[in-house]
Amino acid sequence: MPELPEVETIKNLLKPQLVNRKIIRVDILREKTILGDPNVFKSSLEGEMFLDVSRIGKYLIFHLTNEIVFISHLRMEGKYFEYHKDEPSTKHARVIFYLDDDRKIIYDDSRCFGIMKLSNEKSYKNEEEISKLGPEPFDIKDVDYLIKKTKKSALPIKSVLLDQTIMTGLGNIYVDETLFRSKVHPLRKVNSITKDEWKKILDDSILVLNNSIKAGGSTIRSYHPGKGIDGNFQTELLCYGHKGEKCPECGHVFHFIKVGGRGTTFCPMCQVEKKDKLVIGVTGRMAAGKSALLEYVKSLGYPIISSDDIVEELYQSNGDIYQLISEKLNISFERNYVDKAVLREHLIKHPKDKSKLEKIVHPLVRKYINKWVNVQHGGLIFVEVPLLYESKMEEDFDFIIALDVNLDIQKERLKKRNESSYHDLLIINRNNAFDDYSHLVDFLINNNKDKEDLYRQIDKVINTLQHHLN
Repeated sequence: MPELPEVETIKNLLKPQLVNRKIIRVDILREKTILGDPNVFKSSLEGEMFLDVSRIGKYLIFHLTNEIVFISHLRMEGKYFEYHKDEPSTKHARVIFYLDDDRKIIYDDSRCFGIMKLSNEKSYKNEEEISKLGPEPFDIKDVDYLIKKTKKSALPIKSVLLDQTIMTGLGNIYVDETLFRSKVHPLRKVNSITKDEWKKILDDSILVLNNSIKAGGSTIRSYHPGKGIDGNFQTELLCYGHKGEKCPECGHVFHFIKVGGRGTTFCPMCQVEKKDKLVIGVTGRMAAGKSALLEYVKSLGYPIISSDDIVEELYQSNGDIYQLISEKLNISFERNYVDKAVLREHLIKHPKDKSKLEKIVHPLVRKYINKWVNVQHGGLIFVEVPLLYESKMEEDFDFIIALDVNLDIQKERLKKRNESSYHDLLIINRNNAFDDYSHLVDFLINNNKDKEDLYRQIDKVINTLQHHLN
């Protein structure tokens, strides 16, 4: 969606195209684009001359002779194009303005969310679309206004910054960019933001918007001269869109969550959120030391749970999971529970059934874990999930620790566990996606040495995590 910098740039490009040009004809190809009577819109504009183009928030304001004004919001995909009058119009043309110099300005909108509304110089600021808007960051001289507006709200700061009635001009992209620069977590309750933090947020929002306006101007001018008045462009972004990449400030991996339904990218180390309880996912290669990690943190007094133990409990029950696995994998067990040895032999012969098994087991394990986590009181809570990313559970955890091990040591450890079955386990797990997700984890522990080295690495991680607790 075009945001304030894009709309400001479009305004600056449209202005020289339109000022002192008369509208000869208006063709309305989609009447619903016009709020109000399309015929009145058309008849009011024809014969009038453009005097100016201005902007309020994400709205373009077109000023014409006889004090006529019309308001335009591009919404998701709205664009303006300049064509010669005899050229074919764009595929998604919705409104066309024919000018007195043989050109036409086309409003193009593939999603049909954009709107236009007729008004006049005396009342356009009182139109519902404009009057409800808060001030732009550039116009806020005292952050006490923001503190007063938000002091009774416990909404996340990101949701509040997206609320155009409080402060207009910041969309999803620029909120992420602003909060990253301000080092404020997007889920932070807005009524906990201090006056100094509000000053930083306001300053950073102005910096981000101004930089984006400059970058946007040069970007849009790179389109074909005279035609590409287009609101979709890329800018140099530090945070937004960099999910799974490394933070340029600290080198940690950016997280991605949903806040109020909006995709949100942030750095959990630079944008610290203090919490009473942190849920830590533990994953990694087979025989990399996940159980050793759980045993160690348990000895330190932290609550732990292992999905392997949950699966074992589910397999031993004679409930739905037994029936589902039997039916979906077409496998028979001698007794009324899931025999792991029989299952392992089946998966070796039918490796494609592994994904079928996971679709049955993963939702049950996830439900069990979430229920268990909810009754834990606080502090650090460790949850082992070997197939954490494969089961799409990464968003359930505040941080994720992964353990890695080289192949030779992995084989040695598996042989010590069970020499007769270690080869089968390697076959079953050879397609696990550890290498695909290892760059996404928050802490990667290489467990190729002794337990003392493993414990030192765990202690270092715990020390870092403690700083994120209240």
